[in-house]
Amino acid sequence: MGGRIDCYLDIASFFSYVVFVKLLSDLDTLASHGIEVEFHPVFLGAIMNRASNNPPWMNKAKGRYLLHDTRRAALDAGIKNWALPRDLLPLAKTPSPLRALLVVKSRYPPSKFHQTMLRLFHRFWEPPHAKLFEDHVLEAALLEDGLFSGEEVRGFWRGGGGEGLVGGGRRIGRSSWGLSVRPGCGFLLGGGGRSLSSGVIGLGRFIGIWAFRI
Repeated sequence: MGGRIDCYLDIASFFSYVVFVKLLSDLDTLASHGIEVEFHPVFLGAIMNRASNNPPWMNKAKGRYLLHDTRRAALDAGIKNWALPRDLLPLAKTPSPLRALLVVKSRYPPSKFHQTMLRLFHRFWEPPHAKLFEDHVLEAALLEDGLFSGEEVRGFWRGGGGEGLVGGGRRIGRSSWGLSVRPGCGFLLGGGGRSLSSGVIGLGRFIGIWAFRI
């Protein structure tokens, strides 16, 4: 089969969390079919602004059923001990944790990057909902259980990563890859062996990726 899936995520997006967990559980199976998966941390706020899009909870028709859909998605992905924070918008200031993820991605093996992203998803969505935009809170999350040493974490602040974060947002904001809607997170871009690609956004859309790949 062969091919590639690029997945664009922000830890402030619960559907990004779901897509990440589901893809992570299938990495070995996908690899056995020659399909490479790469996760890209991007700032959802910049994407929404550039695309003139609004979060689903700000749409009355969608917001009414969003909690039910979110619960079903969490159950399907096996995500437990989560809750929707009352103050999601202030918490969604995620450039600092996303930059840290980009530094980890550039310096460590994929397994360490995946472990770090999962840790930050956990801390963001599990009560009491860590304020990861505060440096000392982010540092504590990265130090917990010896995930990184103090020296490593201090090196993250010197590691930059801003251009990768901004660049990923620009790539999504510039183009919807032929879709009739403007993208948000999580966004999946499936690429084939013939330089073809298909953009898929939202939850329950894996069938679009598999159909394209097949």
